[in-house]
Amino acid sequence: MKYINHNNLLFLREVFASGVEQIRLALRLAARYPEWPLSAAAGAFYLHQLEHLPLLWRLLFAAVGVAFTWGLIYAGRIWLRQRLAQSELRLGPELVVAGILVAGVYWTDFVRESWQVVILPIAFWLWLLWLSWRGRVGAFYAGFVGLLLFVLAVSAYRVLFVQEWLYGYAAYYSQRQAAVAELEQRHRWEQSDGGRTLYRSDNAVLRVPELPGVWFHDSRLISFIYGVPEPGVGICYLSASEQDPFAVPAVAVFQANRLLNATGREVFSKSAAPELSESAIEFLRDTVERAMLLRRRNGEIESLEYRGPTRLPAFLKLKDLNESPGILYTYRDRLLDEDARLIMYLTPDRRYIVVVNDAPDPGLLFEPTSLAILRGIRLPDSR
Repeated sequence: MKYINHNNLLFLREVFASGVEQIRLALRLAARYPEWPLSAAAGAFYLHQLEHLPLLWRLLFAAVGVAFTWGLIYAGRIWLRQRLAQSELRLGPELVVAGILVAGVYWTDFVRESWQVVILPIAFWLWLLWLSWRGRVGAFYAGFVGLLLFVLAVSAYRVLFVQEWLYGYAAYYSQRQAAVAELEQRHRWEQSDGGRTLYRSDNAVLRVPELPGVWFHDSRLISFIYGVPEPGVGICYLSASEQDPFAVPAVAVFQANRLLNATGREVFSKSAAPELSESAIEFLRDTVERAMLLRRRNGEIESLEYRGPTRLPAFLKLKDLNESPGILYTYRDRLLDEDARLIMYLTPDRRYIVVVNDAPDPGLLFEPTSLAILRGIRLPDSR
């Protein structure tokens, strides 16, 4: 028995020693060729960040990101080894590269932050300058490599942003072309006193007001609108800008076809007043958060927060939109430096989704322009 136990101990010790040796070998290889383990880690990061995309696009974009990461690390490794092999090493080129990287990080990610955060990249570069002046090559290159890895991580987010923007643009363009073809065949706008009326065949199905300082945008003439929720086929946009269809304050009208298809037409819960069903709320929330994702990643907005279901109050006397249920989001617009909100309302007849994007003063339910637009919307019975 002792002989067997002794052999078992010897066997376990050999297995343990072999495992330790394999780990040491793997660490030596990782240190010698860091582009491989870091690219594998980057691949896992890309796959996680792109999990909301279809599998084919997810794998394609992850492969592009891994190739980008591998190429940068490989080029950096070769360059650093060539530099360190020189007999007389001067750190001037590295300081210039570090200065360019710090300036780039500052202008892309730190410029909008408080001074306590803004001073960090500058302090880091001054630290590298001090190390080079003191001739502390080892510490200098440790900091320099750390800076390279940090910039690589920031660049990974930029690559993700570009890829997701391209995917969003391609998907939106495909849907928009199909929607435009349908609208051109079935719909036409006619202008009359005080508003525009949308006709399907010979039936009036929607009327929107014309107001001073409000511009009408036909969805058929609008190309890709960055960061705007698309809960259905776009009908029209009414905004405070002649160029930007969704400039705050803005009201947009969409067909509710996608919502009806996604929920099996069960969009209202069983209650006295119409309320959105859980499946309808989930669909609308997904629409908003997908649209605002790129704007959040690009730093245009922050503090996007879901505030729950809402309803157009009856005392506003909005006629066709009276007591329309919806959902409410609030966020901080960093470009305009104001608190804004985005609300989606489903019309009681389930035909349209009305999207309001405004920033009312405290104590007001809506901006005056948004309220005037809502009061002027009519939904003629097309049945």
